[in-house]
Amino acid sequence: MEVPATETVKAQLAAALAELHTIAGWFCHDVGTGHFTRALWLAGEAGDTYGAAYASWGAGATLVRSGHPNDALKLFQSVQVRIRLRPLSAALESTD
Repeated sequence: MEVPATETVKAQLAAALAELHTIAGWFCHDVGTGHFTRALWLAGEAGDTYGAAYASWGAGATLVRSGHPNDALKLFQSVQVRIRLRPLSAALESTD
């Protein structure tokens, strides 16, 4: 992101923009995928793992609604790898 600001301000701005694109994606069901994609990119720029996960969930839900559940699964898996989240099974095992 090319903004004349400190890295902290750039990250905060990118996270806020990611959230706005995610919200826009929910309101624009027919063209929401573009907003979710932009939100994923911005969240990645901001280092915002929650924002990336939330945007990918919205994009995946859009894909499922449009009849593409396999693409949604691939998206979820790629985001999980990209933001280095542990699989749910590993998280559950760590609580024992």
